[in-house]
Amino acid sequence: MLKAEPKVPGSLLGDVLIDSDGGSATIRVTVTVDSPNVPPSRRSPRVPLERGYYQGDRLATWWQRALAAVIDLVVYIPGLTLWSVGGSIQPNPPGLLPIGVVVTVATWVYNRCYLQGRTGQSWGKRVTGLKLIRVSDKESVGSWKAAVRDLAHILDVPTLYLLPIWDARRQTLADKTTRTVVISLKG
Repeated sequence: MLKAEPKVPGSLLGDVLIDSDGGSATIRVTVTVDSPNVPPSRRSPRVPLERGYYQGDRLATWWQRALAAVIDLVVYIPGLTLWSVGGSIQPNPPGLLPIGVVVTVATWVYNRCYLQGRTGQSWGKRVTGLKLIRVSDKESVGSWKAAVRDLAHILDVPTLYLLPIWDARRQTLADKTTRTVVISLKG
């Protein structure tokens, strides 16, 4: 049984009575339905109909994501330099190659797995005002899922990382695989 007494145009407020073998329960339901015919000033702020939004949050543009990625790549330069120099100079300076490997891997684990997984922001995303969130509940993804997402970016190579330009949620294949989106915290 549903009793509906709309309070404002486009909304439904009512009680749902559920009967089962274990007894009955009443659930209070409030539903707001936005329509293209409703002026933007009267639409629900949490569910905009405009492209480029996800559940009320502005999605990151391809350019914002590209800039964040470049910043995140720049932080690997010290480790990669040690790695490269240690592997190319003959005779090999003792310890440069393993130190370079450790510095590079530690930087990736801390920045892309730990920070991005825990806060939703790697150093690049923090500088550009972006945040990685789960599609299901808009929370941070956790370290393991951040690592899996980073490794899943290998799937984006065939699309040249351009899929977010035309995708409705501006997702890469790695985002689709791990059920994440990147939102913009600025404006």
